[in-house]
Parts: sequence; structure tokens; C-alpha cells
Amino acid sequence: MKIKILLLSSLFLLPSYASAERTKIVPEYLDEEGKGVNDKRTLTLSDGTETTVGEFRKNTIEYVVRAMSLQFKNEVSLAWGVKFGPLDGYGALTSGPSFSVVDERTEKDEFGIMQEGRHYPLTLTAALTGKQTTDYDNYGETTFVDRDDDFFFDDISDSTGLPLLATVVYHELTHFYGFADTNCLGGCIPEDYSVNTTMTELLRYNQSGEILLYDNMDIDTRIAAGKSSGDLLLSGSESSQNAFVNELAGGIQTHDEKAYVEMLSEPLSDGGYDPQVGSHVSNDVQPAQLMRSSVAHTTDLGVAAFMLCDIGWCRNEGEVIDLSAAASINENASTESETHLVVTLTNQTNSAVDNVISNIRFDANYPELSVDSANSCEVSETGLSCTFNFSALEEKEILLSVGALSEAGYQIAGEIYSDDYDVDRDGFNNILDTTLTFPSEEDTGGDGGNDNNDDGDDGTDGGDSGSGSGDSGTTPPVNTESASGGSSSLFFFLMLGLVWLLSYGIPKRK
Repeated sequence: MKIKILLLSSLFLLPSYASAERTKIVPEYLDEEGKGVNDKRTLTLSDGTETTVGEFRKNTIEYVVRAMSLQFKNEVSLAWGVKFGPLDGYGALTSGPSFSVVDERTEKDEFGIMQEGRHYPLTLTAALTGKQTTDYDNYGETTFVDRDDDFFFDDISDSTGLPLLATVVYHELTHFYGFADTNCLGGCIPEDYSVNTTMTELLRYNQSGEILLYDNMDIDTRIAAGKSSGDLLLSGSESSQNAFVNELAGGIQTHDEKAYVEMLSEPLSDGGYDPQVGSHVSNDVQPAQLMRSSVAHTTDLGVAAFMLCDIGWCRNEGEVIDLSAAASINENASTESETHLVVTLTNQTNSAVDNVISNIRFDANYPELSVDSANSCEVSETGLSCTFNFSALEEKEILLSVGALSEAGYQIAGEIYSDDYDVDRDGFNNILDTTLTFPSEEDTGGDGGNDNNDDGDDGTDGGDSGSGSGDSGTTPPVNTESASGGSSSLFFFLMLGLVWLLSYGIPKRK
């Protein structure tokens, strides 16, 4: 198939098929004027870009939000409170998501996941029922550290190519999606509090070789498990356990032919109970995980992808997958007057993935473009809207051609995602946003180069993720030739005692 089209103007950069993209998390910025995302101080990024501290923060947050929306199927907008402020020793703190117990009056989901007597994160129940399930202003709030010095998490992670703030945001949004527990143990006022949740259903305690179900444990035993230094364990479905065995080189235990991941269970330096227990994996888990209390520099959800799938995001029918999108210039086929572009869409999962959607948006600065090969795609003036079924590890190519490439290069944008109830473990490599240029002589040793790769890639070959529907066209806040991640120490449920108070007497916010 070869179709010549004429791009009318940049007006069409927001294509008509944008509504097919995922429902986004809706960040609600709570900062005062001049603070947080409104901070007007100038900031020079590592690539020389001049911006403000506030714009850097907002662009990074919304890029992660966009990425994470490509990882989960959800039809309900999830409001997420965001602010910056002082935090003692931590990069971020999330209060939430709110949990609610399912009882006989609760509207259940069609998938049969919500069971009476268990507490579910409201972000999950909203997705399962297709309805808003909170009376609060949002489903949770995150405070990111705002220090007095010039430390803004803007340094670039060597392993991912994204600013450190991106992985901080990613980690907190993973809590927001339900990698969390609601409890207050180890000296809480008026008393210790712990209920059965989506997390506790998967927790186990290796008590001197006997594997105990966390759901059946009393408060004292739960405290002992949380201070056991490696014996609080995460179970999972059969497919999750197989993944644990195949992927993890450390922080895993096997008992009676079942595999378990070690969760954070170290006591504090004074012997007390760490409030981060129940919502972070052990630092001993290898490869290092995003959901350690001190975040690893990775955009792979890792263990968290399987946990979130098991608690309901896969609706008992989906699986953990990994889709990716990339773009390059075919230098061998290109000439001075014609440039050949290749968009590569890949299923990196060792199983078939159906109902995959990909949107590709063209550069309006190149009014004449030929679509040389794009099976299963609908063509418009602004781009392509494609639907595919992928076999295991399959790769598909879309071939485009334009005239001579300007010095500014060719800007191509888009995304790929599953429209089934799958959990995509890395949403950043789902984003196709890049500027394609020919390598300079310096890049190629002066011989013009013929490696069939562009020098801008698309920031998707190891990318990170957040949630949002590729909505705003926000490009990565920095050059993201590799992937995403990076962070400092994070603290999640320091305020979980607040959940107890909210459940017993404090009026709900409007």
C-alpha cells in the first residue's frame, strides 16, 4: 500500500482518533503561587534547555502520567492530588489510595473480583465498576519534596535517560494504582489497626519454615512478620510465580514448589515497625525493583506489574505484557531528496497479544508524505490509527517516506497499547515521540554512517510510564534517548494512621 497525503496545517496535530486513547489520571495541582509546579526560578536542563523549575516538574509529571495510562485499561478518570513541600529525608510521600470495604450494599463488578469483607483501593474499584467510587476530592495525594537548596531531581539517570523525578513520580503512581496496604501497626494511637486488603490476600509469612496466610494472622503476628528481616513474602497467581522464578535472581523464596518474593520487613534502627512495610518489596530482590522503598532506576514495573494484575487490573482474563514503539531512518534507502522512515511496533511478550492499538502522528512541517506500507491502519491527514493482533515476540513495521530532511529533522509522535485487560509492565517504551535526524559526520566517524538508526530514537527503548492517554502531546522534558527512571528514598504510608481516623469519625471532604 502506498498512499500520498497532504498535511493541511499544524491544526491537525490533535487527531480525531485521540479519543481512542486511554483515560488518564488527572493531576490536580495544589501548590500555591510561586511554589511547586508554579515555581518561576530558572532551570537549565542537562541538554541546555532553558525552562523554569515549575515547568520542569509539571512536564515530567505529565509525561509519566501519559506513560502509565498506556499500561492499564480503565474508563474512569482518576483525580490525583499533587503538591510540593518540605519532607524530612524522603523524595515523596503519598497519602492514599483510599481503601473501602466491600459489603452486601456495595455494587460489585461484573468480573467477580470484589469480595465481601475485603478492603479494596478505590482506584481499582472505580476501574472495575466503571464508576467514580470516592466522595473525596481525589483518590489520593502525593507530596514531592521541595528542598531549600537547588536539588530538583533534574539529574539524568544513566540507566534510563530520564530525570530522577520521573521514577519518583512513577513509584508513587504505582502505589496510587494499588501497590499498597492500609494499616497502622507498631504503636499506633488509639490502637494498632490492620484489615484484610488486596495486598494482604497475597502476603505470606515464613514463620520458622511454616508458610502462614497473612489474612489469617492476628495483629501481633502481623507485626512480627513486618519485622522478620526477609520472611514477609508476596505470593501470586501461577503465571506470576513462574515469572518470579524466571526473572528474579535474588530476594525470592521457594516452598512446596511455590515461589514467593521477599517484601520489605526490616525493623527500624530503634527496633520499631517501619510503616513502609506492606507496600514495598525487599531491597534484596534482584533485579532491583521500582517498588523498593528506595527506588531503583528502572521503568519496568517488575514484581508490581504481576501484583497489580493479580489483584484485579487484569480482570481475571488478561496478562502482564510489554509492547513497544520505536522509529528510525532507513539510511540505506534514503537519498538527498527522499527520506524513508520506519516505525517499528513490537510485542516483547512471549505470548500472543490481541486488540493492540497504535496511533502515529505525522510532522505537519512536511506537507507531502507517502504511506508506503501500513497494513491494518486507517490513514488521515494527521496520521495513522492502527489495530493489530500480535503473535508472540512479533514485530511489525510501518514504512513512510517524505522529501529531503531539514536540519530540524522529522518529528514523529504516537503510542501503542493493548485494548484488552492486560497490564503493560513498561509504559514509557509505548510512547513514540522523537525527532529523527541523520547522524552527523562526528557521530559516524566522517563516513556518513549506514547503521540504519537515527540519532534521536524515541525515548522508548527502555522507557518509563505513568498514566494518561497520550493526551496532551507533552514531550519528554529532556532528551530521552534511552528510558526512564531514577529517584531517591521514598516514603509511602507514613500517614496511614490517617486512614483509621478517616474511617472512624472525620467527615468526608467534598
